Amino acid sequence: MPPSIGTKAGPQQSGIEHSAGDMATLNAHKLTLILRDLKGRRLGHCGVTVQQDPRFRDDDHLVPITVADNRDGTCGLFVSSCPGVMHLMVFVDGNLLEVCMIRLCS
Repeated sequence: MPPSIGTKAGPQQSGIEHSAGDMATLNAHKLTLILRDLKGRRLGHCGVTVQQDPRFRDDDHLVPITVADNRDGTCGLFVSSCPGVMHLMVFVDGNLLEVCMIRLCS
C-alpha cells in the first residue's frame, strides 16, 4: 500500500539521483530527486523547497530552478541551460536533504 499524502519525507532516505561522485557533470539540465518516507518507501507526492547558491559568472547570479512533481515519489529539478558550476542545496520539509556541486555542460 503506498504511503498517504500526509506521510513525511525522511531526509536520510531521500536523495538526488546522479551517477557521478562528489561533482556531477551533466549534459542534460534535469536532476531527479527521489523522496522516501522514514521507512524507505517512495512518497506519492513531492512537496519540496529547493534553494540554490550558484557559482556561474559571479556570486550574485541567480539560477532559476523549476520543480516538477512526477507524482511517483520523484521530482524533476530543471536547472538553467547556462553552462557552469552550481552549488545546489535541497530541503525537504525544512530539513537539509543534500548539498551537491553540479557542473552543467553546454
